[in-house]
Amino acid sequence: MTRGAGGGGRGVPPLWALPLGIAAGVASSVAGGVTSRSVVLDFLAWWPVWAGTAALVVVTRGKYLGRIRVSGLIPMILFGVSITFVIGHVNGWTAMPSSSGRLIGPIPDFEHASLTASLEGRLEVTGDAGFLYEVTPIRWAGIVGIPDALEQSTDGSVVVTLRPPVDPGFQAFSGWHLALSPEPQWKLSLEGEISADLSSLSLSGLELAGAGSVRLGPVSRVTGAEIDGWFSIRFPDDVSVRLVGEAEVPEGWERLPDGWHSPGPGDGWVVTVEPGSTVIIQASEGPTPQQPAG
Repeated sequence: MTRGAGGGGRGVPPLWALPLGIAAGVASSVAGGVTSRSVVLDFLAWWPVWAGTAALVVVTRGKYLGRIRVSGLIPMILFGVSITFVIGHVNGWTAMPSSSGRLIGPIPDFEHASLTASLEGRLEVTGDAGFLYEVTPIRWAGIVGIPDALEQSTDGSVVVTLRPPVDPGFQAFSGWHLALSPEPQWKLSLEGEISADLSSLSLSGLELAGAGSVRLGPVSRVTGAEIDGWFSIRFPDDVSVRLVGEAEVPEGWERLPDGWHSPGPGDGWVVTVEPGSTVIIQASEGPTPQQPAG
């Protein structure tokens, strides 16, 4: 039993199947387009760990701790280290070079802010940033690189453009998580596979292109939104919405010659749907429709 556990005999000892299986699984997930290829950078950065393990194999060869072959413990140790490595990569631990892709904006000392973000990938947007904006790569496979920001500011206002690199290299991910500060009033232009909760933000204008689902909140004045693509838009029940174009709307909306109007009184959102788009307007509660495949 000791010989089998420790790896006596010929061939690969059974316990080595555990760390080797982790390595094969990671390689397969990268090749299969599940895990970001940035894991290669993290793997290379951990070379002291892998070199140290190889050295232990040589040093402990033929040695025993009581009746236990010491070399038989190494695959178990390496298995634990491999699990730690995978968890660290997925969660973006600071020990991983791939975690350096976080982009943080300035202190939100602005009354008005305009931001443009366009990418061929996922774009998750929330309104809970402590800084003006915070961008973190979504750590799965894709073609979206670490973002770069171009800022132009004047007294009380700032214009921000977020751009992915032309060639992301190994730092390629499935998209970005974009958090925005709720302090300024925002004008947003977003394009991609969007999942956004903007209900906590004050908005002066909105442009959406691509596909996805977006939650919007109330506005204090007439506010325009332009939509191009496949989107599910969720409004609070008591918000006034004037929709220009074709869309699927909840019951109780008034049909107009060029669109629809919600039952909500007063001024509010004016939504323009570009021809060829598919837009589903949602009430505040209820399931979110899924984008059709393809």
